[in-house]
Amino acid sequence: MPGIKRIVVAIDFSKLSRQALDYAVDLARDLGARIHVVYVVEPIEFTGVDVFGGAPLATQSIVEEHLRQAKEEMETLRAKRLAGLASAKATVELGRPADVICEIGGAGRSNLIVIGTHGRSGLAHLVMGSVAERVVRHALCPVLVVPTGESRKKK
Repeated sequence: MPGIKRIVVAIDFSKLSRQALDYAVDLARDLGARIHVVYVVEPIEFTGVDVFGGAPLATQSIVEEHLRQAKEEMETLRAKRLAGLASAKATVELGRPADVICEIGGAGRSNLIVIGTHGRSGLAHLVMGSVAERVVRHALCPVLVVPTGESRKKK
């Protein structure tokens, strides 16, 4: 894969996304590429009736706690899985996951986005959608989707 100098890896801290990260780390080492690992916290949009005015504050505190926990998890992940990669970057962002991943990977900032997939199908895929699918459709650079171990076994 000539020309790949910057790799963005989207994770959600699941076992499957860690497998995608391991694949991307190996690829970065082999190619001498820089790696940027990103976890995205999606904000909670409160749309119900709030008679007492407390719901927006409660949802904000939930998001802030999620951000805090994600940053702690990212530091652990950085120490365990990114050790030895001098130019590795790991960030926690706030926003819609597919949008943030495409933004970080776009406009010449990266040559490749690596993302895992949960392999949902049928109703689960219809209801929950797929961040990986949205990234593939909207990214401005190539996207490598690392399938689940179960997906590979079915073939």
